[in-house]
Amino acid sequence: MNRMLTLTTLAAALTAATAQAGAIRATGTDSPAAVSSFSTSIDGDRIRVESEQQFERDYGASAERIADGVYRMTEGPFAGKILSMGIDGLRHDLAVLQQQLGKAGSREGERTELLGRIAELQKQVSEYETRELPPESAAKADAIRGISCWSYSYLQNRHVFYGGYAEVIVDGGLYLDNGGGGLNWYYARMSATAVANVYAPYGIYANSWLSTSARVTDNLTGVTVNATPLNSPQTSGAGTGAVYSGPSFGHDLRGTATALASGDCWGYLSLTDQFLF
Repeated sequence: MNRMLTLTTLAAALTAATAQAGAIRATGTDSPAAVSSFSTSIDGDRIRVESEQQFERDYGASAERIADGVYRMTEGPFAGKILSMGIDGLRHDLAVLQQQLGKAGSREGERTELLGRIAELQKQVSEYETRELPPESAAKADAIRGISCWSYSYLQNRHVFYGGYAEVIVDGGLYLDNGGGGLNWYYARMSATAVANVYAPYGIYANSWLSTSARVTDNLTGVTVNATPLNSPQTSGAGTGAVYSGPSFGHDLRGTATALASGDCWGYLSLTDQFLF
């Protein structure tokens, strides 16, 4: 049985798993958000990371390195999005969240969410710093950038190195045909999806933990959608569905999709985008 969770096979499962997150229509400051049913669509353009070499091959021409492990995507469907990977990207994102916490307003929900995300990333940094890898595998693990694992094989009576991948999508913009061949600027939407998979060889019983998170915030209304992840031993996926903004004279949507791995595995990949109109 194929236990790998792909962006295609995840669609139906995420529809049920994220129903309570749903497509929240932030209808403006004068009316409350309403939850409606939706159909999750997660095929299409996404950023997939298996290794640093693969990332450079597939995305190097359309990515500008702005810090160690942090890239600004410059072309195509990913233009403007910020991608963070590996321990360097994780530390960068942690610093950004801590800065945001210092500037957070009086809304209790905003501070609570930031504190939770900071604690999650601090735990990930601690696991990276305390992990023990044989010298011959350290360089290989650092080059993975997606997900790297080191588990004991009782069949081979030795530790075995293997990897996995993470995929992230954040997609936002105007929608709704205005009848004149363009999009109606009163209406915008954004969605975020993250998927993580590992390739455990036969006979490996890995003590690994995969986690994905996806969230979209309407900064004008304070409405945040946090997806409920769908997990199995070697897979994790989370998708928000579409978060709608409108009708409104302005839009400020921010989405983040993150994949984490810990235990016998370690990895970090996060994509952030903002639609401001």
